[in-house]
Amino acid sequence: MLPELKPVIEVFERHGYTAYDRQIDAVLTPSSSFLESASSFVTTATEAVRQMQARGEIVIGYPREKMVSRTIAGMVLFIIASIVIVLLRQQAELPPNMKKELRDLQERISKP
Repeated sequence: MLPELKPVIEVFERHGYTAYDRQIDAVLTPSSSFLESASSFVTTATEAVRQMQARGEIVIGYPREKMVSRTIAGMVLFIIASIVIVLLRQQAELPPNMKKELRDLQERISKP
């Protein structure tokens, strides 16, 4: 965002105005290095977003911290459920001799 301010600051100066960044307590000019302002802005924005998320507000463009933990919990539950289903299916399989006996019984029933 800050690089886009450079042309705006030039217009301000042409009309006799001055751009001032109160976060770093400095006057901005088109030749200013915006690194200090950018660092200050990121720090302030990050803290503001953290506070808003702590209050339960949704901040568009920032990931929700609670959603990440819920997504991870959901994935873990899915994996555990999948493992349980696989284990139950393996235990539910009939032993080979029982399968043979059932086939023989089926053949005897189907033959008159």
